[in-house]
Order: sequence, then C-alpha cells, then structure tokens
Amino acid sequence: MSFTMTYNGIKLPIEVLKVRGRGLASVEDSVVSVAGRDGDYYVRRRLIDKPLEIDYVFNTDNLEEIRTKFDELNSIIMGGEVVPVTFSDEPGKTYYAYLDTSKQEDEYFFITNGTIPLIRQPYKYDDYETDVLTPNTESGTDDFKGKIAGSTKENPHISKTAGLSFVGIPTPSEASFEITDSNYSRIMYLDGSTLPATRTNYGSQGNLVFSFNLIALIKRKFGFTVPGANLAAQVQWLKTNISQITANWWGKGTNKQADPIGIANFVGKVSGSTVENPHFSGWRGALTTLGNPNTDFSTESGTSAYETISVLDGVFTPDSAVSSGQIAQRVFSFNLIEYVQRKYVVTVPGATTADKAQWLKSNLNPLTVNWHGYGSGPAGNKATLKVWAITSWAGTTSHTNGTVTKLTRTDSVNNIDSDGFIHFLAHAEASDGTTASTINTDYVELEVELKAGENRSTISAWRSDANAWNTTVFSQTTDTISKLTHTSQNVSLYVNSDGFFYLIAYAEPSNGISPSTIETDYVDLEVEIDLNSIEIDGNGPSLPIFNVEFTANASEFQIMHGGTFGFVRLIYDFTPGDKVEIDMSKRKITLNGIVNMNILTFDSTWFKLTPGKNYIHVLPDGVATVNYSYRPRWY
Repeated sequence: MSFTMTYNGIKLPIEVLKVRGRGLASVEDSVVSVAGRDGDYYVRRRLIDKPLEIDYVFNTDNLEEIRTKFDELNSIIMGGEVVPVTFSDEPGKTYYAYLDTSKQEDEYFFITNGTIPLIRQPYKYDDYETDVLTPNTESGTDDFKGKIAGSTKENPHISKTAGLSFVGIPTPSEASFEITDSNYSRIMYLDGSTLPATRTNYGSQGNLVFSFNLIALIKRKFGFTVPGANLAAQVQWLKTNISQITANWWGKGTNKQADPIGIANFVGKVSGSTVENPHFSGWRGALTTLGNPNTDFSTESGTSAYETISVLDGVFTPDSAVSSGQIAQRVFSFNLIEYVQRKYVVTVPGATTADKAQWLKSNLNPLTVNWHGYGSGPAGNKATLKVWAITSWAGTTSHTNGTVTKLTRTDSVNNIDSDGFIHFLAHAEASDGTTASTINTDYVELEVELKAGENRSTISAWRSDANAWNTTVFSQTTDTISKLTHTSQNVSLYVNSDGFFYLIAYAEPSNGISPSTIETDYVDLEVEIDLNSIEIDGNGPSLPIFNVEFTANASEFQIMHGGTFGFVRLIYDFTPGDKVEIDMSKRKITLNGIVNMNILTFDSTWFKLTPGKNYIHVLPDGVATVNYSYRPRWY
C-alpha cells in the first residue's frame, strides 16, 4: 500500500512506500553523577529531534521521466529549511522537518526508488482551533473520605459538634469539639453505618456541623489554586465564580419518647408518707361548698382507704355527709413532678419548683382522669367529677347510675399549679338533713402522657450576611436513612470570610427525658463554577494565542492558567476598543497592532495548554472579550 506526501506545502512526485520516525517519541534524559554515591540523580527529560526517513518509488519505468522526476524532487526538497511535512495517511497532522544532509544516497543507473532522509522536530500538529473564551459550568463534589481528625492535610474539611450541655442550635464557632477518627469513618460512605450525636439535657439538640473548605475543595477537585493575592481576594473570587453550592446529607433524627404514656394512681400509698407514693387523697363531709384542695382537705385518707381506691374491684370507699347542705366530696391530688421523676428516673428540669411545673406544662399532653364510683343524695343517684382550675373548680362530668361507673374527663395542662400538682374532685349532691350525701370511690387514675416528640431531622446552611443559620431549612420526618438537600444559588450569602461553607444537621430538642439524636450516614458538597475552559485534543502541550478586545476601562489585565499557574499580566490604561494579542509561542505582546513588551510585568511566566481540560482565569472579569487559537500538538 502506498500513499502521498507534501513537503513545504508541495506534493512530491513520488509514491511513499514506508515512513520511519513516526513511532515512539525520542527523549533525552539528563542525569548527574556524584562521586562516592551509587547511581545517578535524575535532572530532567527533553524531547529531541529524530530521523524521519521516507522510502519512495517513482511510478514509471521511463528513464527520461525518471530524470525529470528527480529534478522536480530535488527542486522541492532543497527549498526551505524547517518546513511542514504531511502524509496522506495522517490527514490533518503536520510535521516540521529539515533535510538530513549527513546522509547521501548512492545513485544507480535507471533507479526508480530511494529514501528521503529528513530530521523531524519532536511534535506533529493539528490544524489551528479558534474559539471565544466563554465560561462553562463545571462541577466538583467532595466529602470526608480519608479524613484524619486534627489534620487538614489528607482532607481539608472538618466536622464538629457542640458540648453536651449546650442548649439550642450551635453556631459554627460554638460547635468546638471535632469528631474522632472512628466517627469520621462513619460518614465517609453511604453504607448505613451512622454517626449518632445524642443530647439529653433539657433543650439540647443532637447536632453536627460540617465545615467545607471551599478554597481547598477547588484545588482538590478542579486542579487549580483559587486566584487572589490574599484570603479576602480569594473569597471574593469564590463569591463571583461559584454559581451554585449543593449540600447533600443522608441520615435521620429523633427526639421521640420510647415510653410516653403512664398511669398515676394510689397503688402502694401509705397514709402520711410520700416515700412510697407521692400523691394525696382526702375527704370532707362538713362543707356546704366544694372545698379548696390546698386548704380544706387536711384530713388524709387512711392506708386502708388508699388500698381500696388503688384497684378496680367493685370494693369502694364511701364518704358521707348527713347535715343539711353538706356535700360529700373527695379530692385526688397528683404530684406530677414526682411522678415524672420516678417513672423516668430523671430530675425534672428547672431551678425551682415553679420552673419544674412550667416544664410539665410545656412537655405533657392534656391529662385524662378516670374515676370509678357512684354517688347518692336526696334526689337520687348522681356523681360529679371536676378539675381545680388554679382558683376554682371547673367542668362538670356526671352520671346518675346507682352502681360503680366510670367518669372520664380530659383537662388542659394549664391546670397544673405552681407546685406541680393537678387536683380533681368527686362529689355527690348535698344532703337535705334526712338523706345523706354519699360519694363512693372504687378506683381512680390519671393518664399522664409526655409529648411524644417526633422523628425529624433538619439541615441548614450558615449565612455570612446574617451571621446566623438560614431560616429556610430542609427537614424530613422519617425514621429511616433519607436524603436532605440544601441548594444555594445566591452563593455570596453562604461563602464565609474564611472561605468555608457551613452546614448543620440537627434533631428536635430533648425534653430532658427523651434524648435528641441526629444520625449522619454520609454528607457531601457539590460546587458548580462558571469557568473559562479549553479542552485540548492533542497529547502534548500547546502554545496558545489570545486575542483580547477591551469593552471597559481597565488599568491591569491578567490571564492565568489554572493548573500550572503560569500567567501573563499587563499594566496599561486600557480603554474600550483596545486590542491585545498575547502570543505564548513567540512570547510576544502586541497592542493595537504594534509589538509592545513594555506593558508586560517582569514576573509574568507565560504558559502552555496541557492535554485535556485547561481552566483559564481572566482578571478582572467582564472588561474584555477573549478569543483564543492554538494548534493541538502530538508526540
């Protein structure tokens, strides 16, 4: 199989049979030997020129035509020094080569084939590619994989929590305790292995703060250092160029009470003692009005009466009044502070008894009392059940049966007094002096139910402008590992002055009995950046040309490579319409058609485009349109 070639843009009058010198690149390594030490020290590697030999044939057997073709071939290859060379089997690729004069081919009469000896330069080139430098949205996601507590080398992000006694939702600075290595390992992968953060103090909330270092994230995920002479400048770059931040958290949270419902009654009560049972029951038969539970019931029931009313068995305790106008009545006073403390083996939160009573009102559901008994009086059977509403009896729940019957009423926790008691009264109708007023109690109990709490987990992001967690939160109420997402498009509000993005996950507050627990399985942060990028097709570095046309005034202009950090900085009072050409291959600056190297700063380092994606930073942003062109290079 044969093909054709061009030399300096001219097609040669030959058929190419074979080409040597288009395979592996030729390199030259530099090493240094040190006396007395084994081996050499590697210094650098460079690409070198290599032979490019073309075996050819003239497609003729006419002697005169052969001589004519040789004349034509000589006239072509003797023209130029380093010239472009192309082969028809590599369309679009161009080599640069020169004649190897060290090799002279023997000449034979009537020969129709031979070898053209060339030396090629290291690269071959594609055609020029030209485009406008425009921002593209690039995304990078980071998490806590590889994190070691106390170190930011392996992973720059940090997770912390507030102290066990902290009440409320901590700020990033208040979350001062970094989690351990074993705990970091639980949040590195979405695998069902969760990290629980639990709080049991009243008002405290299971919490975990995730601090993402955005400057380091960009270096890790995009491969370049955020531009800026100092931290403030880098933060401003983040705010300008990050278009969206998305935090994803997987976990669950709860402050649900495992055993929220209980029964307060008089089981085990010993008269005159609050050790075995803290509640109280007393009766009066000499009152013509309903008595005040705090002052009128000084006569406590005996232990045998307590035993009777502590079980529903048809055996009742009768209380009677026989004088005209007197009302048989029995009070039931439930000490809710002691009840809660004994049932849950905790101390009810609060510095004073009144504080503890307020806790009861905040954390108990409405209270339901069940009284079993019946009453009788001059008009027949009637029993009434009431609640003490702090200053007077309220509510009327009655029945007119002549046998033990249940009366039930549900009352507000606002009826709990400042001592933590709630009082109920069962009474009959008043005596007329002939027929006694009698109230018979078989059994009484109070259903006490803590607010159950809920399965709820919530995430929020820290707002730098408000110096507070965002009031817009994202919550879920499942009891299984689920995902919550916080998407921030107004990025400047969430990039803090230290270059961090802060996320918190928390559960609802503990009531001092039910723990508040937030469990985290995995968390990550996705950052989207509007970046100027150039995708290089070749496998070798390319030298671009940038054509800049200013659309606004600028006293300085810089173009920088995000991966190698090479840059060109120009100092000049640019005005709209000014045109600058920055030629990296020739290291030349042209201003409005005239070479002007005076505007180039001495610290400019120039740069190449590397294979793959190249991020190009233009500062200041928005003052010019930038076109670029380059030739992809191949080894």
